[in-house]
Amino acid sequence: MNRMIRSLALTAALSAGVAAMAQFPYEVTVYGTVADCTPNSFVNIATLPGTEPAQDIDVPVLPPTCSFSVTLNMNTATGGFIISTPCQGAIQTDTVLYETDPVLDSAMVYVVFNCGGTAPDCLGVPGGPAVQGTPCITPGGETGVFDADCSCVPLAVTCIACFTVVQDSTGNSPTPFVANFLNCSTSSGGDYTLNWDAYNVGNTTGESAQFTFPGPGVYPVCLWMVGNTNNCTSTFCDSVFVDADGNITLDGNPSVDCLGIANGPNMPGTACITFANEPGTWNTNCVCIPNTPAPCSANFTATQGFANGSTVPFGVEVISIEASNIGGPTPTVDWGDGNTTLIGSHIYAAAGTYTVCVNATNPQGVTCSSCRPITIDANGTLSTSTQTPPFQLQVQVGMTGGCIPGTVVRLQSIQGTLPVFEVDYVLDSTCSFIDLLDMTSSSGWIQATYFCDTETTTSALAYDFGGGSSGIGFFFSNCPGLVDCLGVLGGTATPGTPCSTPGNGEGTWSANCECVPNTNLPCEAAFWVMQAYEIVPVGNDTTEVQPIPFELWIWNQSSGGTGNYQFSWDFGDGTVSSDAFPTHVYGASGPYEICLTMTDDAGCTDTFCDEVSVDQDGILGMITGGEVRSALTVKVIDSLPTSVSEQAGLEATNLWPNPVNEGFTLALNSSRSGTLTFDVVDLQGKVVRSHQFGVSTGSNRLTMDTHGIDAGLYMLRVSNGQHSTSLRFVKQ
Repeated sequence: MNRMIRSLALTAALSAGVAAMAQFPYEVTVYGTVADCTPNSFVNIATLPGTEPAQDIDVPVLPPTCSFSVTLNMNTATGGFIISTPCQGAIQTDTVLYETDPVLDSAMVYVVFNCGGTAPDCLGVPGGPAVQGTPCITPGGETGVFDADCSCVPLAVTCIACFTVVQDSTGNSPTPFVANFLNCSTSSGGDYTLNWDAYNVGNTTGESAQFTFPGPGVYPVCLWMVGNTNNCTSTFCDSVFVDADGNITLDGNPSVDCLGIANGPNMPGTACITFANEPGTWNTNCVCIPNTPAPCSANFTATQGFANGSTVPFGVEVISIEASNIGGPTPTVDWGDGNTTLIGSHIYAAAGTYTVCVNATNPQGVTCSSCRPITIDANGTLSTSTQTPPFQLQVQVGMTGGCIPGTVVRLQSIQGTLPVFEVDYVLDSTCSFIDLLDMTSSSGWIQATYFCDTETTTSALAYDFGGGSSGIGFFFSNCPGLVDCLGVLGGTATPGTPCSTPGNGEGTWSANCECVPNTNLPCEAAFWVMQAYEIVPVGNDTTEVQPIPFELWIWNQSSGGTGNYQFSWDFGDGTVSSDAFPTHVYGASGPYEICLTMTDDAGCTDTFCDEVSVDQDGILGMITGGEVRSALTVKVIDSLPTSVSEQAGLEATNLWPNPVNEGFTLALNSSRSGTLTFDVVDLQGKVVRSHQFGVSTGSNRLTMDTHGIDAGLYMLRVSNGQHSTSLRFVKQ
C-alpha cells in the first residue's frame, strides 16, 4: 500500500570540512516538477531491485510551482528509483540512479515531467526560457549560448591581461622608487575593468597605475582584468626589482636571478635542485628542469561522463595528468572504436568492451603509451571493475582571490593511506596546480597544507575509487596576513587604518576587521526614509521587488559619539516614542515632520528632522492636489528583507568604496557556479539598474558601474534565483 507524504522539506546543507567517513543511513533527495499539473497531481516513487530499504510512496505535486520534493533515508550508497505520474490519462515514467557522496552521505536526483503540450527548453523545463540562442553558463563557469543541439557553447570572447613598466621621471631625471605601470591588455569584445595590486605597497583601478616602493627589494605586482559585459577574466603578475638607488626593472633582468636575489648566481643555464631533490638546470623561464630525462608515464583513469549535474550514458572521461609530463604536448586518446582525440571525454555509440590507449610525451621528448580495456553495459554505464593499482588520483589545488607567487602548498597521505608521501608545490602566478598521484590504496585520505608567512591552513579530503571517485580539489582563501579588511590581496585596509562606518562616519578597522566608529567624533542624528517593499516570486526561479503602498521604512543612520545611544522619535502629529524601532500609523497621508533626537552616555545630543508624505498611489513623494486621506504606516527598521525565503547560499563580505562615485566592487562567496543578478533598488522600491554576472563556487570579486544613477541611498540586492543577499550603499 502506498503512503501519502503530505509535509515535505528540502534542506540544503553545506559542509566546510570532513569529520567522518561515509556511513548509512544515506540521505537521498528526490525532487522535480510536473508541468501543467493539477491540484490532485502526484508522483509515485518506487525503489529499483537491490535498493534498500524498499520504498513505494506517493508524493503530492504542489501548485502553483508544480514542484515536488522528498528526502529518503536509504541503506544502500548507490541505487535507483522508478518515478511515475498520471498525465492526461496516461502514465509517464522515468528511471533515475543515485550515488551518494562518500563524505557527505547524501545525493540528489532531479526529474521533470511534461503533462501538457508545452515543449521543454534546453534544461528540460517545459516552456522554460533556456531555448536555443539564449545565454547559458558552461560547466567551466564561462558565459555561453545554447546552440541548435542545446549544448552550452562558450562565447568566442577572449581577454589577455598585460602590462609594461617604466621608471617615473621628471624631465630627463628618473624619480627614485616610483614606477608607472602601463596597460597593454587586449579583449575581443566589450569593455573591462582593471584592478592593480602591488603587494605590501597599494592597489588601485584604471588604465594605468603608479606605485611608490618603500625601499629596495623584489615586489610582486598583479593586474586583474574583468569584462564588464561578459564573463571574461584574466590575470597577469610579474615581479619588480628595486635596487638601493631606487632604480626599477622587471624581474628577469640580469640583476635578479631565478630565486629573486639581486645579482644572485641562480641564472638561466646554471645548476639548481628540483623539488624532488634531483640535480637540474634553470631554463629561460627560471624553471628548474631535471638533468636526466624524466620518465614518461601515460597512466590514466577512465570515469563515467558527467555533465549538467548528472551522468552521461555511454560517456567516458579519461584523465591522465602526470607530473613528469607537465609542459609537454597534450596527450591523445585512442578510444578503441576508430576515434582518436586529445585527452578528454568521448561518447560511445553502443555497449561493449573497448581498449583505450593514452599516448603521451614528456617535456624532454620521451614518448610512452598505456592501454586498458573498459566495459560499457547496455545502460551506458562504465564498469569500474577494470581498475587495478596503481589508482590514478587527480588532485587540484587553487587559491581564491589570487596569491603571492612562491607560496608553498604541501600534499601528504594520512590515516594509513598508501603510499606514504609528502610533497611540496610552489605556486606560480596562476595560483593553482593539478597533479595525478599513483595511489596503492583504492580509498584513503589526502591532506593539503597552505603555508603563508607564519600561518598555515590545513584541509583533508577522502577519496574512494570503489565509489567512482577519481579526483579531489582543495581551494584555499588568502591567509589573513595577505588580505586586508576589504578582501583585497595586499591591500591597505588593515587593522588600525581609517575606514567608513555604515553611517558614513569615520572609524578604524579593528583586529577582527570591524569598522569601529572613532569615539572622538561628535554624535550626529540622521535617518533615511524609503518606500516599503516586498520581494515576491515570479515564476519558478526568479523574484522581483514590489512596493508596498501607504507604508514607509526609516533607516536610522545615526553615528558618532560613544556608540551607546538612546533615541526619541517625534512623529509630528503629537505622538512620541522612545523605542529604538517603533511603528506608527498616521490618520492621513501627510505631509508630516518626523524628528529624531539621539543621546549617548557621554551626554552628547543631536536632533535630525525630515518631512514624509505619499501620493495618491501610496508611493513616497509629495502630495499633488487635495489631501490623501488613506492611513500611512511608518516603520523604523534595523534590517532589510532580502528574499521571500532567504538562505545562506550567498554571502556578501564587502562592498567598496562606500560612498560610491563611478562604481563599486563587491566581494562575495557563492555556494554554486552560475549567474547572479545585481538589482539596485532606490528609496521608492524601484529597480533603477540591473546587471547579470557569471560566478564560480567560492570567493568572487565583481565590479558594477553606477554612472547615470542619481545621488542618494540605495540597496544592492544580489540573487541567483534561489538565494539572495543585500547591502546598502550611498551614491555620491
